[in-house]
Amino acid sequence: MARVITSIWIGATVDLLILHGHNPEDIATWEDLVDRAPVQDVYYRPGYVRAYALTGHGRPVAVVVRSGSTEALFPLLIRKLDIDGQVVRDAATPYGYGGLLRLSGPERPEPEGTREIFGQLRDWARASGLVACTQRFHPLLDQDTSWVSQVPREWSRVFPRGETTAVDLKRWDDSRHQLLGMTKGRRYDLKRARSGLDLRISEGTNALDDLKIFRVLYRESMERARADEFFFFTDEYFYHLATELGDKFAVITALAGERPVASAIFLADSRFAHYHLAGSNDEGRRQGAATLLVMAASEWARQRGCLLLHLGGGLQPSDSLWEFKRGFGGQVFSYSYLSLIADPEQYQHLVQQPRVPWPYTAVRQTPASILLPAKNLARCRALRIGYFGDGPWAHQALDLLGKSELFEIAFIVARNDQPDPVLREYAEKLRVPFLVHPNVNSEEFLKCIAQYCCDLHVSMSFNQIMKPPILRSAPEGFINCHAGALPFYRGRNVLNWAIINGESRFGVTVHYIDPGIDTGNIILQRFSDITDQDDYSTVLHKAVELCAHSLIEALEMIYAGKVTIVSQETLHPTGSYFCPRRDGDEWIDWQWPSKRIYDFVRGIGLPSPGARTLNHGKAIAVLECELIKQAPVYIGIPGEVVGRGPHGNVVKTGDSTLLMTKIATVGQDGILENPRIPAFPISTRMGLDLRTRVETLEKRIAELNRTIQQIIRPMSAPIEKT
Repeated sequence: MARVITSIWIGATVDLLILHGHNPEDIATWEDLVDRAPVQDVYYRPGYVRAYALTGHGRPVAVVVRSGSTEALFPLLIRKLDIDGQVVRDAATPYGYGGLLRLSGPERPEPEGTREIFGQLRDWARASGLVACTQRFHPLLDQDTSWVSQVPREWSRVFPRGETTAVDLKRWDDSRHQLLGMTKGRRYDLKRARSGLDLRISEGTNALDDLKIFRVLYRESMERARADEFFFFTDEYFYHLATELGDKFAVITALAGERPVASAIFLADSRFAHYHLAGSNDEGRRQGAATLLVMAASEWARQRGCLLLHLGGGLQPSDSLWEFKRGFGGQVFSYSYLSLIADPEQYQHLVQQPRVPWPYTAVRQTPASILLPAKNLARCRALRIGYFGDGPWAHQALDLLGKSELFEIAFIVARNDQPDPVLREYAEKLRVPFLVHPNVNSEEFLKCIAQYCCDLHVSMSFNQIMKPPILRSAPEGFINCHAGALPFYRGRNVLNWAIINGESRFGVTVHYIDPGIDTGNIILQRFSDITDQDDYSTVLHKAVELCAHSLIEALEMIYAGKVTIVSQETLHPTGSYFCPRRDGDEWIDWQWPSKRIYDFVRGIGLPSPGARTLNHGKAIAVLECELIKQAPVYIGIPGEVVGRGPHGNVVKTGDSTLLMTKIATVGQDGILENPRIPAFPISTRMGLDLRTRVETLEKRIAELNRTIQQIIRPMSAPIEKT
């Protein structure tokens, strides 16, 4: 039996259909249209849009527009906005990445068809008394280039919104049950989480009990982050998602024994799965539970046949959430939103008000350079750069480079021993060559890069030493960003060494590379504090971000011709050099003063191996410790436990005492296991017990002597004559 549709098609060459999210017949039609689309996704389904409407953000509708062979569906919320007592109405995409859904026609429609579709959508908004209609486009469908670029600018505004990342689920290691291409930090967190946590996955209405757990953890996380009220979704929102999306909705919970420590909501359809919302407590964060949840979601999505797991973006560009998501080795996607202005006068009035909702606030916040054509610059063209790099250092700087009109990447060179897969994806996105070579100083490689005619070469965490020929291969030189304050922190692992040395700040230096090691002329230096609350992980995060921004600042100076170089000898005639840390450098000497041990522990904490000591001959890692205020100085046995309490053990040092608050067992493969608060009995001795070791060696020597005598005695006996 044919379904009766309450909405009707209007017009001849351009058709319009309105489906209302409160009408059961329209809901069914809406669902059928999404099912028949070339790409289905939960963000387009009525269940998702209706759930979001329940948070008080508007009335759900789907506007379906047809032009020739092209048909598109726009999921929208019609909102009422109270602006200083005046009520205005608009339409906007729900939270997420809905945008438009192509129902039929070519992936890249003709410009005329695109203009007709968006023009008809604008006409509908105008006829409905709306001030504007705003779509937040889907980053995974490349809608910015295929649709947005064709919309006339005289009645629209386009705003670059940001970047998101998605992991390719085909890049999967079956033997380890994990994604390929993850950073070392994510791999470490996954091993740590798997050693101490269990998982539970529930779908649809079966997830209602786990939703209660999720809401507690999520609210705790939002309150801890002091999130905007916008992110405190109602119980009805979660309930509606679970009941209407069914098995397309999943809650994954991480448990330490019986205790839930982290939980996340994931959504999935035929091709894409999405990391929707997540929360964790302190224990969950310490144990790396968030990484475990993403890995469980990857397996869940793969079993459903999804191709990508979309992790989304950060709250701010290059923040810790973005770095966490980028650590899974996914591809970066950019997206924007488009406002179709139905009532120009009312729109202009809205953006000038002091208190207005998204997207009108963003109009004031978007730099004028994005909205207006670029001004003529002195060079008349972008600075062409050859980029050598590796790891998060290189990724974050590339993100910033890609957003600037001043620079053009000609090629990307990765380390030869382990080529960075994320950099390869950047190269694919930028459509530039991805190069790997065992010797970048070779004549073969120099001939290769000569064809790209770069103005300048840049190194960010690249590991080969550059020799004079390659340093002269670009007319404006070869620069490097070094995570240390030159000339005092040359060499390797300088962030670790800065903390170990008790520095109150660390620096990063952008400099020209010369034939020496970190000895070239300085372009700029920037500094950041090392507080008592910092350890290596927090300083590392600061340094990655500071390096990226410092490199861009230095490149802008080079672009503008405003560089004033500083010779390192003018700062200090010799400076200092630090060698790379090696196995065996991590052992604590308990005869050191308390402050030195304290700095040592936090200086080589995670993601470094962690400071080590011995307990009854077995290695343990000291992950955290605290200085004891006004601890008395006295002679005792360094390394001996002299106190215990709920926060850990008090240990005697070379001068006073130190509170050891967190330790872990060192496994056979060096992986840290079972992180915990230490609770050793008083008089337990940490470190090397020399007396016992000497006695053991003496016993072993005596045993060897007896064995040697037993071998020699028969050989020295006289041979009897027959």
